[in-house]
Amino acid sequence: MKKDFDDILAGIRGSASAATPSKAKQYLETIQKEKEALIRSNEEQIEALKLHTLDADLDRINKEIERDFGLVSEDSLPVNELERFQSIAAELKNALIGQDAFIDALILAFKRPLVMGEGKVKNNIIIGSLKGSGRHTALKLMAQGMKKQRLLSVDEVAFIDLSKYPTSNEEKLFLQDLYTALKKEGSIIAFEHLEQAYPGYLKLLASLAFSGSAPLNKRYAIQKDSLVEAGNALVKSAVSSFSAKDKYLVFITEQKPESLGSILGREFMASVNDICVTKALDAADIEQILAQLCLALKHKAMKYLRFDLIFEDSFMQAAATYYRIALGVPSLQQLLDDVYKALSQFALLNPEKIGTVTLKAEPDLKAVIGDDVIELIKAMDNDEELRSVKEELSGIVGLDNVKEYIYAIEDHVNVQRLRSSKGLKTSPLSMHMIFTGNPGTGKTTIARICARYLKAIGVLNGGQLVEVTRADLVGKYVGHTAPLTREIIQSALGGVLFIDEAYALVRGKDDSFGHEAIDTLVKEMEDHRDNLVVILAGYTKEMNEFLQANSGLKSRFPNILEFNDYTGEELVQIACSIAKGKGYVIDDEACELLAKRYAAVQLEKGRDGGNGRLARNSVEAAILKQSKRVLKDADAQLELLMSCDFDD
Repeated sequence: MKKDFDDILAGIRGSASAATPSKAKQYLETIQKEKEALIRSNEEQIEALKLHTLDADLDRINKEIERDFGLVSEDSLPVNELERFQSIAAELKNALIGQDAFIDALILAFKRPLVMGEGKVKNNIIIGSLKGSGRHTALKLMAQGMKKQRLLSVDEVAFIDLSKYPTSNEEKLFLQDLYTALKKEGSIIAFEHLEQAYPGYLKLLASLAFSGSAPLNKRYAIQKDSLVEAGNALVKSAVSSFSAKDKYLVFITEQKPESLGSILGREFMASVNDICVTKALDAADIEQILAQLCLALKHKAMKYLRFDLIFEDSFMQAAATYYRIALGVPSLQQLLDDVYKALSQFALLNPEKIGTVTLKAEPDLKAVIGDDVIELIKAMDNDEELRSVKEELSGIVGLDNVKEYIYAIEDHVNVQRLRSSKGLKTSPLSMHMIFTGNPGTGKTTIARICARYLKAIGVLNGGQLVEVTRADLVGKYVGHTAPLTREIIQSALGGVLFIDEAYALVRGKDDSFGHEAIDTLVKEMEDHRDNLVVILAGYTKEMNEFLQANSGLKSRFPNILEFNDYTGEELVQIACSIAKGKGYVIDDEACELLAKRYAAVQLEKGRDGGNGRLARNSVEAAILKQSKRVLKDADAQLELLMSCDFDD
């Protein structure tokens, strides 16, 4: 072996003594072949390396294109992530009965960032819905489902109620709340009651949605997670803008979603990718939801009260009538909460009684356990209330045109319920009204009857009348009017807000406070259109001028009812009714006298005649005179009002 190695060396060195010439030549040829093989191998490796580098460059370029332009090839779609949304959709549809189309749209909205790539914000979403239709529940379940499927790191949803920031005075509070929501790990921020927020804050939100960031008009420092104005001071943690990167921004409205463009601007609407709208529930939906809630009540009663609840059909049918469109599903939940409260009270007082409890309606809601009957809820006797209201309305003298309109409302409501029960589209009717006419023509009386009537037919759930004037709505200093008006409206929810002498709300073009009250009123009417009726009242001429000067109001009050002056004969009927209510009777001779007198006053004074107040005042004056007369005459009838009692 060593000899061979020495021979090779000798040959390379050209030593003639080490090997023969033929042997050296053989070794040189072998080395040449090995050299050529090595060169070919190196060339192949170099070509392979070039191809690898080219593929890497192409891959890098493709990724940059995807990042910059949001383009994703079909082969690289995150199929597994998209499939995970199927189970989330199933959970949402199981929880929110009757809202399948809304849920499909919402799922699509939350899927979108997975195929669009990275952007300024993950997505801008509008949810248009009625109160109580499940919008909060849907977002919470969406977050929980995405967390469960490892699509989100946390399942928190930050809800920001913008009605808490109606003026510029709440700027620090608004910025702090928004900063806190943006800094949280949760990816979903939901804004509601946008219509009630100060416009400056909405501008910031629009910028945040459109560009993903929003500059602040002041510099802030962070101290213990709180924003503090920094001024010109040099601070390490200065904040001069907000960022919404990697956030889903959800805007909830009870108005038509498209109307948000007038509040947040065209650029905002252009940045919105998805609009998800809930639908009104039909009778089948309500029945299914009620069954679901009753099942939950059954489990709760068994666990805590040891009651096995049985729900008779009569109970289920009666319970379904408690559903209110304006309140949504919570109206049914409130009923069952009241039922459970009554059951728990019985259980506390009778701990030894357990077992089967039958719930029924006869027509009051009752629970039967053995020989004991538990009164749960008094039945809503709307039929009796409706009969009572109609009887009172029919007893009103005159106003045939007004009565006809009010009766027509019931017909419309009944037809819409019938359409809903058959799965047909319903057409809600605007019930805001304007009462025009002179004083004493019954405007306030009719407004009070309207409130009771609308409750009795199921349009309103409260039935109260809140009567106000300009003094109750218009503030005394800047920033006072809007909160004052909102407070009044809150007290009227579920009933009727009656604004007397409404033409006085605005006293000329320069009355900024009055215009602010009207603007606030219009916004609140939109926000609570399903649970509030507003009636404006005043003189005919002044109200017409008021509507012409505020054209936006007229379209929102399509029902203008004229209250005509009473005739002499009608005022006599009113006087007799007033007297009867006080335990008196007006004799025929006095009635003839009053008819002539009333007709003359109405003809001469018209608007200032007093109408019903004229009749009331004359009856009250006659009762005082009659008191003096009967004290002098022992045989006089105590209940009779005679013509002499009406002498001036």
